[in-house]
Amino acid sequence: MEFKVTPFVRLKLNLAWQCLREGDVEGAKRELDEALATGEKDGSLEAFRALIAHREGRIEDARATAREVLDRFGPEPVASGVLGKILLEEGKTVQALPLLEDAYRLRPNSYAAERLLDALMQLKRFEEAERFLTEVLGRFPGDRRLLKRAARIYDSTGRRKKALEKLDELLKVDPGNSWARRMQIELKSAEKSPEEIETLRHAGNGS
Repeated sequence: MEFKVTPFVRLKLNLAWQCLREGDVEGAKRELDEALATGEKDGSLEAFRALIAHREGRIEDARATAREVLDRFGPEPVASGVLGKILLEEGKTVQALPLLEDAYRLRPNSYAAERLLDALMQLKRFEEAERFLTEVLGRFPGDRRLLKRAARIYDSTGRRKKALEKLDELLKVDPGNSWARRMQIELKSAEKSPEEIETLRHAGNGS
């Protein structure tokens, strides 16, 4: 992550991101508090407050903080992503889409790509979603979240063979992924006899 702040604040923000990736919201809050204590004024600091509020389920606080960041500082990837995700969760996909596009454009990463794919699929813009999916899989090869999303997208659009290919790729990087194995069995068993299905289930269970 790149921030237009002093090295100390940049360090604290990176540590806060690391805490969030590990599911440690309290640790992220401590790191953010230390960064805020410096008195620096930067959109990335306020945007991170919105992100933490969203993780804690304080949706209205997250919404208000994200909007304030965008009003004060202009386009900011975290604030755009938080507000876009809130709108997506509320079913306001048309309003969410430009925010999610900004979030990915300003700071491309697999998480932002996932949210943007969700919006495109909800809007039934399937061809655009598949083009974007191809782009991000090339940009983030082997990413577990994106491979899982790809399998779901290809399955939902009737591309069973492509879905199975992505499940195979996911299982290569994450052999213990039980969701991928279950989905693989479901897809492979769709056109098989009961005996063949039972064989697949035993293979999937490692027995």
